[in-house]
Amino acid sequence: VFFQVKEPFGLFYFCLRPKHWAIMIDGDEHREIRPLLNKAFSPNLSQMMEPFIQECSKKLINDIDFSQEFNLVEKLSYPLPALVIAKMLGIPAEKITWFKGVSRDISNLFNLASKPDLNCAKQGLKAINELNAVLTEIIAQRRDMPQDDFISTIVSDKENSLEQEKLISTLTLLLIAGHETTTNLISNGVWLLVNHPDQLADLRGDPDLLESAVEEILRYESPVQNLARVALEDFELGGKMIRKGDKVVPFLNAANRDPEAFGAPDEFDIKRKSNRHLSFGFGKHLCVGAHLARLEVKLVLQNFLDASTGIDLSADAEWAQIVAFRQMSSLKIRPSSH
Repeated sequence: VFFQVKEPFGLFYFCLRPKHWAIMIDGDEHREIRPLLNKAFSPNLSQMMEPFIQECSKKLINDIDFSQEFNLVEKLSYPLPALVIAKMLGIPAEKITWFKGVSRDISNLFNLASKPDLNCAKQGLKAINELNAVLTEIIAQRRDMPQDDFISTIVSDKENSLEQEKLISTLTLLLIAGHETTTNLISNGVWLLVNHPDQLADLRGDPDLLESAVEEILRYESPVQNLARVALEDFELGGKMIRKGDKVVPFLNAANRDPEAFGAPDEFDIKRKSNRHLSFGFGKHLCVGAHLARLEVKLVLQNFLDASTGIDLSADAEWAQIVAFRQMSSLKIRPSSH
């Protein structure tokens, strides 16, 4: 049972309070929140954020010494999405260091789904309460003086206004969905390319392959591993009877390796033509930030490839034991000895 309120999932559920998250709800409540997200994540958002993403990624990568071993998670894949989502949420520049800390503490709450830890829960709750206080202040400021930014778009929408609790909950979801998943996508992408030097060489030789490479990274190492769903009616799946009300946890990473949907599913191929992966979900719950995530990792990979031109790299990953994400706790990149 995925969200039954008892250890370990009860602790996870209690700390993150996801009852108003768009990914967790359907019906009228979902229809209340989704239009706001669709409006906020318009093509204008990507256009507005692209120069900032480009600037931040280049600065972070320029600070990396490729002649020495470095931890990509620490140097690039964690700080970049933190800077992007902080910009979107209107976090002031002087609070960026604080924001990175609370963001990490909140992200660590996902460990509770597989390993209860009261200290982690206390630190995560403290971070959530601090974030709520800052977001409340920013929301009030944007209501008084709207700006050309993400939060202003949401709070100034008179037709689809949200009560404060739902608004804060939605912004917290965006922090997690827009930060943690993109961190994983960047790390997974670099790890795959470095460990498939033939694919890396193809990409260096033909930058037009970058978009299909991003899609293959999404398919092959999906940043989000599973979803939680409740059956609305009885049905049979793979010879197993699912009853109405049963909790089901479909694994996206398994679907993305389905041999009936993909030729040679266990082969990493950046030239793959047909790639209808499910890494961003599907239907009415399709990830609203999919376009922004694709843009972010595309710019990062291009800048990373440019900065490491002519250098043979090796990579060692330390994978985190988290059921929700395909996530690395560290990714050591170093110049190859050969």
